[in-house]
This record gives sequence, structure tokens and C-alpha cells, in this order.
Amino acid sequence: MGKSLKSSAFALTEAKYAAGDHVKHTIFDNVEKAQIKVKASTDNVAGVKLPRFEYINDNTESKMDMTGLGKGGQQIQSCRQSYLQAVELL
Repeated sequence: MGKSLKSSAFALTEAKYAAGDHVKHTIFDNVEKAQIKVKASTDNVAGVKLPRFEYINDNTESKMDMTGLGKGGQQIQSCRQSYLQAVELL
């Protein structure tokens, strides 16, 4: 889990370097609603409350496939995939 989050953070840094400072605005302009949602609940095991997370994947079409074709698009897509894998491990 730690390695996955570390590589995700580094992928975000690579995307920011490749696409420039406007990568945040590019992503916000192309995303209308979240495709992956995390549902948090608790399990009671022997009187101890343990957090439990599960992700819900909403497979709707997204404009993110064509994001950043002119500048840094490949790094943005690899960053997206890296964070998707991190959420799945969560």
C-alpha cells in the first residue's frame, strides 16, 4: 500500500512537470463527476472498530481519454492509472 501511494505521488509530480502548472485546470475542466467512489464503513471485531473501505467503480464514459494530447497527456494518464490502482488496494 505504501509503495503504491508513493509511486502515485511521484506520478503526479511527473505529470505536473510534463504538463506544466495548468494541469489542475485541465483535469477540472474535463471531469464532470467522480468515476471511482470510496465507501467507508466500520467493522466491529472483538470490541475494536476497524475501518473498512470499498470502492465503487462507475464505468461511465469520460473525456479524460483525450486529456492533454498536446502537452503531458501520457503522464496524466499514467498518473490516473497509478491512483486507480492505489484506490483498489485501499
